[in-house]
Amino acid sequence: MVLLARTTAAAIAAALLPLLFGGADANENYVCNNDDTNDCYCNPFTTEAYCGGGDESGDVWTQMSCTPYAYRPNTFNLANGLTPGMCGCAPNCDDPYLDVMSYGTGYVYGNKDYPNSDTNAWSANPDPAEWWLHGSTSKDDYFVFHGCDGAGIQSDCAGDIKYIERFNGLYSGGDIDKGYGTIPGEGICEGGPDGRNYCKFVHPGTMRVFDQYVGGWWGSTCESDADYNPNNMYGDPGMGCFNTNDCGSLASGGWDGKLCQHISDIPNKHGFNGRHPFADEEGSRFSFLLFPWRCDGGTGLDSNRFSYPTIEDWGSKCYVDNEPTPPYLEIYFGIITGLGKGEVPTIKLYRFDSDSSYDVKFINEGDPYYLYSVAFVKEGTKQQPTPEDAEPAPEVSDPANQTTSSGAALHVAATAIFAPLVAALMSEYMQFSMSEYVE
Repeated sequence: MVLLARTTAAAIAAALLPLLFGGADANENYVCNNDDTNDCYCNPFTTEAYCGGGDESGDVWTQMSCTPYAYRPNTFNLANGLTPGMCGCAPNCDDPYLDVMSYGTGYVYGNKDYPNSDTNAWSANPDPAEWWLHGSTSKDDYFVFHGCDGAGIQSDCAGDIKYIERFNGLYSGGDIDKGYGTIPGEGICEGGPDGRNYCKFVHPGTMRVFDQYVGGWWGSTCESDADYNPNNMYGDPGMGCFNTNDCGSLASGGWDGKLCQHISDIPNKHGFNGRHPFADEEGSRFSFLLFPWRCDGGTGLDSNRFSYPTIEDWGSKCYVDNEPTPPYLEIYFGIITGLGKGEVPTIKLYRFDSDSSYDVKFINEGDPYYLYSVAFVKEGTKQQPTPEDAEPAPEVSDPANQTTSSGAALHVAATAIFAPLVAALMSEYMQFSMSEYVE
């Protein structure tokens, strides 16, 4: 379901508060046909509210916005009179998240000008031939940051704005080999704590089955030294920021206080001294939460709008599991650097995982994950990376020891191949103009 608090660009935040912060009208876009609670959809319902398939079904880049269901109603955009993918301000939102982290329209990918409005993928290995092939020769994760592209809708018809995903490993098992094969109608699922049912995520755009998948949102907007953000320890003003409002969901209310307290205490431990983990580095700091993919059967729904293609059979709902109180979740504290002229935008992340006891473990202490955009920016846009200047990402000596509570491992790959792979691309497309970012 959807977090209690999420945010959009500051320029349109005021108009969006009722939708993002819940309350009595938070689910007004979830409607049922003739009051039949088994035939429900997101209002307004259009025949164009579906994505995936077609000639581009095998193209990971062009299909990134088709998630987490094939049903993509663009509820947020329609409700607020916005063109899908624009957030009302693109391409110049004065927002590092919307202008850089999730901005796809101005990117060149794979030596082609593929349009991908308001979406971008970031990986430790940005090689266009490999970044999405995880589970075959690599254990690198990749993250997809969405803006207002319609991705992220949940089964309560909210959440299709600033959605974040982490993918790891193409699944093999049964009739599935390296992500491809025949998917059972009931999905590929197993039971978890408290009767939860966790399923392998099937991407609606490409129909690839992933071994591990988590999703969530950019979170609340940080305010400078607010009561919930002393010393800006969760993020810089205007960036995504964890606060206690995020400890719950629209559908089921707040979590157990122990989990929320343990997340809140992260900046006070591990030698951070009450500050953001990247407080001493220059850049824009943030924090966010990601949750595992859960599906509930027996809903009686006369459709598979809120489950397909993870579960094709009718009667289930799938969603990222922030329902009280999630036994597993991932907490990220990060920074984006390299926003100056001629610099390489780089995302660094520290990861913390909670377990079923609501304790929080530091997963990559001392070794932040380094992520780079898998596509590069065209001439005339704000952000102009120069990959040949990229600082190589540190290698993890034994990635098998970087296990999480669910058995995942994140191997941070070296990026020595970064420059030669994009040299031709850079010479053809890139100019370095950062006048809007650098005084």
